[in-house]
Amino acid sequence: KAGLIVSCQPDAINPDQDPMNRPEIMAALALSAIQGGAVAIRADTPAHIIAIRSVIQAPVIGIFKHDLPNFSVRI
Repeated sequence: KAGLIVSCQPDAINPDQDPMNRPEIMAALALSAIQGGAVAIRADTPAHIIAIRSVIQAPVIGIFKHDLPNFSVRI
């Protein structure tokens, strides 16, 4: 199915300082995106993915970003 995939993720640089970095907020953002016409959601962290999966039936592309020593690229 062709369409827009929306990324619902907190601030990548300072996620702990992002006031929206809560699973229920990411789930609400994902639901809004789907209701607005998105065909899938891209999300980070297991907690956010679980919360999003509980409110939408559309595909979820789940990733789990973490830093590795001696690597500047996360994805």
